[in-house]
Amino acid sequence: MNEDGRRSGRKLCELRRDDGSLTARGILADGEQTGYWEWYRRDGTLLRSGYFETGRPIGPLTEYDEAGRPQRAGAIAWG
Repeated sequence: MNEDGRRSGRKLCELRRDDGSLTARGILADGEQTGYWEWYRRDGTLLRSGYFETGRPIGPLTEYDEAGRPQRAGAIAWG
């Protein structure tokens, strides 16, 4: 743990739905999203991707259509 009591280190994180399908994949550093992340639809196609730093998006997140083509990139409201 670091001085804030948080887990330290970087690790690959895969989030899965109850049925085992992949929801998201990316790196956690000190327990927060960092680097490149991807989110997936239930059918396994890419839904969204973007970069994070200390748990917050940096730059736009890109959304993809069902065929994997980028449809739009933009900032999202992050609470």
